[in-house]
Amino acid sequence: RRADPQLVPVTFSLANNEARSVYLIGSFNGWKPKGYAMKLDRRSNRWILEISLPPGRHEYAFFIDDKQAIPDPRAAFYKMDGFGSRNSVMYTSASDENIS
Repeated sequence: RRADPQLVPVTFSLANNEARSVYLIGSFNGWKPKGYAMKLDRRSNRWILEISLPPGRHEYAFFIDDKQAIPDPRAAFYKMDGFGSRNSVMYTSASDENIS
């Protein structure tokens, strides 16, 4: 169920028992957490957010407790962010189901 056939559904998830809040930040949202709050699934003990992205390359990170950005530990690709840390990198394709 996609409203725009050019967008690709993507599920982001992060295991973190100690976080009080987790937001998804990335190149697709100007690195701003507003509107990208992840929900804690208590059954799996994972923070989850499902969004749709245009096909292409996207950098992202998880913003924990409004103070720390961390890369996705399950990402296949990373890129240095220019500030001494790294961002996760994912590629989306209109023909694939993408999970990070």
